[in-house]
Amino acid sequence: MARKNWKLAAVAAMLAVVATACGSNTPSADGLEGEVTLWHAYGSSGGSAEGTAFAEQLAKFEKEFPKIKINAVEVPFSDIFTKFKTEAAAGGGPDLFIAPNDELGNLVTAGLLEPITDVTDLGTISQQALDGATIGGTLYLVPESLKAVVMYYDSAKIATPPATAAEFKDYVDNGGKVAVPAGVYHVWGWYKAFGASIFDSTGHAACFTTPVGDAMDYVKSLKAAGAVVDGNDGDLGQKYMNGEVDVMFNGNWVLADYLKARPGTQVAPFPAGTNGLPSVGMVGVDGWHINAAGANKELALKVGAILASPAYAEIMVTGAGHVPASTAITIQDPVTKAFAAAIATGTRRPVEAWMNNYWGNFGSAWDSVLQTGAAGADAAATACDAMETANVDAGLWP
Repeated sequence: MARKNWKLAAVAAMLAVVATACGSNTPSADGLEGEVTLWHAYGSSGGSAEGTAFAEQLAKFEKEFPKIKINAVEVPFSDIFTKFKTEAAAGGGPDLFIAPNDELGNLVTAGLLEPITDVTDLGTISQQALDGATIGGTLYLVPESLKAVVMYYDSAKIATPPATAAEFKDYVDNGGKVAVPAGVYHVWGWYKAFGASIFDSTGHAACFTTPVGDAMDYVKSLKAAGAVVDGNDGDLGQKYMNGEVDVMFNGNWVLADYLKARPGTQVAPFPAGTNGLPSVGMVGVDGWHINAAGANKELALKVGAILASPAYAEIMVTGAGHVPASTAITIQDPVTKAFAAAIATGTRRPVEAWMNNYWGNFGSAWDSVLQTGAAGADAAATACDAMETANVDAGLWP
C-alpha cells in the first residue's frame, strides 16, 4: 500500500474519532539511545489507513526521541511469522515486531520471545488484552489493540440490520446483497450462535457434542440463497467498498477504509442464532513481540511501550479504527465504540498449542460443505476427530 501518499488528517476527519488520553501519555526514554529494527505488516493489512496511521506514529517518535533510531521494515502479513521464526531461530531477525497473537503460543514454546517482566512503562491495560498476551502467567506481548470480526453494513441501504439468523436469511432470500467470508478465522462468530463450541475449557474438542455442523449448514444455505460466500476476505471487502454488496463480515483493521469508501458504514454483532443465542466472536490481541535473540532488548521493550502508549495509540484509534489495549483512551466515535462493545463480549483467541490443529482440519470441513455440498454434521465430525487425534498424538494432555 502506498501509505506515504495518504494524508492522516483526511483519514482522521473522515473517521471523526476523538480519543482522549488520560494521565501520563508517554513512557520516559531518558538516558536511552541507540538503534532498533522493527517489522510491521500494516501495508498488507487489507487497507491503507493502518499504514498511514503507523507512519504518523513513526514521525512523532522521530521528533520526540531523536537519539533513538527506528529502522521500520514492512513484511507482508502472510510472511511475517515464518520469516521471524526462521531468522530469530538463527539469532537474527528484528528487535521487535507488531502482529496479532496468532502465533504467540508457538513462538513462546520455541523460546523466540523475550518474556516481559518489567511492566513499569506499560500503563493500565485492559484485562482482556492482558489475557491474550499472557501464557503460563507470563506476559509475552506489549498489548497495542484488540481486534475481532463483526458485521459491517451500509446504513444508507439498510436502516436496521438483521438481528437474528432467521432475519438474515430472509434478507438474503429477498435479494439482499451479502458477502460472507468463509475462512476459518472469519466464521468463528457463527459457532456460538448455533450453540456450538470447538473446544472445551481444557482444550479438548467440544465439537463432538455441539452442533458445529448447524453453523456450517446455515452458511451453506446463505450461499444457496445468493450470498457471495468465499474464502478471500480481501476480494469480498473490495465488493463491499465498491457497492456490490451491502453487508460484509470483517475486522476493525479495515474500518477506516470501509468508512472512507462508504460513509454510511455501521457495525453490528453477527446475527443471533438458534433460540436467540448470541454470537460470540474471537478476540485477538495485536502487540509488540520482543525478540529473545535481539541485541538490545531493553531498548526494544521501551520502543514497544512508547508506540503502544496512549499518546501514540490514539493515532491508531483516530486514523485506523483500532480498539486500544490501553484503558486511558476514551473512544467517542459511535462506530468504533460499537466495535469495542462487540469485542467486550468476545472470547480470547486460543493461543495454546491445541489451536494449531483447528485451522487445517476445519478449513477442509468448511470447504467440503460450501464447495461440494457435504452435510455439516458429517464434515464437522470428521474435522473434530482429526483435530482431537492430532492433539492427543502430540501429547498435549496427560
